[in-house]
Amino acid sequence: MGSTRSASDTRIPLGPKAWRDSLQRTASGSQSSPDKGYVAWSDRARLLYDIVSIQNDVEKFDKISQDYRQFQSSSVYIALPPTEKERITAALSKAAIRSEENRRQLHHAIQKLSEMDSWPPPPVSNRDGEELVGEDYAILREDVRQVKGVLIEMQKDLLQESHASASLEEDHQRRFAQQADDFNDLSIQLTSLEDRISYLNDALVEHDNDVLNEIEEQIRENIQHLPPSVPLSTYEQLQREMDTMGNQVTELADLMQSLLTSHKENEVDKRQTEEVAELRRDNLQIKQENAVAMQRIESLNAHILSLEQAAQEFASRPQELPPAMTADQIFKAVAPPLLQAVQADFAPLLQQVHIQIQALLDEHGNRIFSTIMKTVTDVAKTLDSLRRWAERHSRPSGSKSPQNAP
Repeated sequence: MGSTRSASDTRIPLGPKAWRDSLQRTASGSQSSPDKGYVAWSDRARLLYDIVSIQNDVEKFDKISQDYRQFQSSSVYIALPPTEKERITAALSKAAIRSEENRRQLHHAIQKLSEMDSWPPPPVSNRDGEELVGEDYAILREDVRQVKGVLIEMQKDLLQESHASASLEEDHQRRFAQQADDFNDLSIQLTSLEDRISYLNDALVEHDNDVLNEIEEQIRENIQHLPPSVPLSTYEQLQREMDTMGNQVTELADLMQSLLTSHKENEVDKRQTEEVAELRRDNLQIKQENAVAMQRIESLNAHILSLEQAAQEFASRPQELPPAMTADQIFKAVAPPLLQAVQADFAPLLQQVHIQIQALLDEHGNRIFSTIMKTVTDVAKTLDSLRRWAERHSRPSGSKSPQNAP
């Protein structure tokens, strides 16, 4: 989106006429060193850069405010929940505070620039001032011509991309009509757009810094070759040429802004084209799944019809009642499952009884074994006592026991 300016916008009160008047005021002044001239020109260049940057931020916020007012009247904003509306309003309030601060800084910078009416004269040079001005003007015209060529090539490329994406406009309209109430997609797009704007701002700041350093280097190189004074006719001619150049620079700035706008729109169209392609792939997959489901439904319907026909045929046939069963037949039919049920019911009880009987048998056996072992032990002790008694009485009375032998 290109930036639009109203009649109440802040303008930079510095142009070719101001430069000419400033140079005329300092043409007859005292001489200064190249370092002082470089510092003066660098300060003014940096101040001009700050003014342009702040003015771009102010215009950007004015555009965002205008888009927000249009967005408030849309159905998408009306359908948003209150919490989301409060979040958007709070973000816009913070941006408004920042924009007001930028306006104050812009006013201060412009006032400071307007107070810089004492431009130091350049050092003395042996070369003719008109010749130097002509060379500088030729260099500037060549730079303008090259910039115009680059911008024309960019415009051609963007025009080709816009023609290539024109065929998708109808698909975009249908898609936007279907997804007008989808707030999640809108939030994702807003977040992506904010990231892209932040990235572009950083890139522009870096580019402006490079351009500013280049300008400072050119000022440092050219200020040493400027004469102490320049004839009035040269200033008049320079004024006309700089007025023309200022108009050309303004046209180039507008063209650059339109190209950047077209580039952003092409980026949006490219992203929308990718989303449309993804939706088409999803639609094709859904159609394939739908076809498989329809085939499955048809097969199920055919199976249901066959079952209904079989049920109708079975219902149309006369039903023959089976002969009555006797008591013996009923008992024979019921006996096997009844016996199985009884066995299943008594099996846990029988298992528990077997376990208890085994425990009783084990306990009784242990008692019998203890009793037998106790009896055997007593008998063994008795037999051992009888054996020792028999040995003592069976020896001769005069013989010594082996224990008393030396």
